[in-house]
Amino acid sequence: MIALALLGCAIDPVIDTGLLFHVVGSAPEDGEDDVTEAVIPTVRFSEAVSEDACGSGSVRLDAVDENGAVLFPVDTFVTFTAADEKVELEHDIPLHRGYDYALTVRGATSTTDEGCTSLAGEVVAPFLARFRVP
Repeated sequence: MIALALLGCAIDPVIDTGLLFHVVGSAPEDGEDDVTEAVIPTVRFSEAVSEDACGSGSVRLDAVDENGAVLFPVDTFVTFTAADEKVELEHDIPLHRGYDYALTVRGATSTTDEGCTSLAGEVVAPFLARFRVP
């Protein structure tokens, strides 16, 4: 049971999910269906990420079919911002119109795996956000 003491709180309460290191949001958000082809997809984390572990192999963007199968990868380069708690997937050419895209974060199976980890070595839970560029 989660109990929150809200009396006298000036800010929103923080609910402990039990996961110390996790994705807290993405842009575009999962399910967006009218995204511009110039979008720079972004993933925000709960704490600073390891730049070595959260590179293009662990955070990626792919065009996908209706079943989620990869049609083709998008050539991106990863930029770390906001004290390394945000990852941007920049691309040199606009995204192709008429496709669904999957923004994924691969969780590591251990701290020696190539999945995304925090600076403290914590493993992130896998994450997926799909969006459409009409």
